[in-house]
Amino acid sequence: ALLIVAVFELFLHTRDPMRLIAYASDEGQYHAVRDTIDAQGPAEVALVGSSQMREGVIMETLQAELQKRLGRAVHVANYATRGARLDAMAAVVQYLQKQPKPPQLIVVGLSPRDLRADTIDWPRVALFWDFSDWRAAYGQAGWPVTDVLPVVIRNAAGRVLHTLRYREEISLTLQRLFTPLGVVAREGGNPILGQLTDQHEGGRGLRSLASSQRPIRRLLDRAKDSYLVKEPPAPRPAMAGSLRDLTHALAADPTRGLLVQMPVAEHLQAFLDQAGQTAAFQAAVSAEAGANGLMYIPVDQQGFRPTNDHFSDLQHHNRPGAEAYAGWLANVIADRLSNP
Repeated sequence: ALLIVAVFELFLHTRDPMRLIAYASDEGQYHAVRDTIDAQGPAEVALVGSSQMREGVIMETLQAELQKRLGRAVHVANYATRGARLDAMAAVVQYLQKQPKPPQLIVVGLSPRDLRADTIDWPRVALFWDFSDWRAAYGQAGWPVTDVLPVVIRNAAGRVLHTLRYREEISLTLQRLFTPLGVVAREGGNPILGQLTDQHEGGRGLRSLASSQRPIRRLLDRAKDSYLVKEPPAPRPAMAGSLRDLTHALAADPTRGLLVQMPVAEHLQAFLDQAGQTAAFQAAVSAEAGANGLMYIPVDQQGFRPTNDHFSDLQHHNRPGAEAYAGWLANVIADRLSNP
């Protein structure tokens, strides 16, 4: 059995690492971000954020517009992940900055939801740690960080054992073998590589909130939990701390950092305005950006003015919306690369 494992391990070491990286489950997206950065090195321009950034930009459009404006190809990777808040975003940014050749520009897409969580998502954050990161976090947060020490150990072991590092792709490969028996290998387009996400494919990408038959009130009721509307509108302390971590990391070279507010649909924007969360979010992000010399572009200063026609739901762009937003963002990125 050990010989079989050893032979399989040797086989994996002969493969192109990019062919071993799966982009499937929500958790797998975080692994894919880390492993792609390790395999390729960071992109010249890195997009970081939640699913709002992940679904917010058509990568092919963004890269084509950048090439048109700059007269050269620009490698852009969308490292945004579903479910990320400020803690996970800060971890990705810090991981990018630790690389031998960090990105020329890191664009972080933020929204009020990203500041609405009461606890750090330690398992996801720890995916980007080595032992020195863990010790530093333990010094600040104490005992709760011990729960993710196994994650950090797996990170270290995975640099040697590919059967451990690429276990999600191995699992998907096994699932594909049983497709004739009805087993479904759930995979999606990988925006890190410039591909369309599932939500933007085909007719699904053309769905709009404006033509949806779903009651808006029901959608807003579902959003209340993730926005913690029963709590005061000020950023939750854990996420306020993560916002400071993020902006302090970017402040090491402010010309390499850019914060943008991600738009939301009109109904949700009105709801957040009324709840006081928009004002609290703007105050917090503007203060941190200003204190660290970072450029921050709120929605009301962006050239893109979305309507419900640009959204598939309350928070995520459909394909036309993501194409339009990519065009606006390309202008901003081109200006920053030309005039750092």
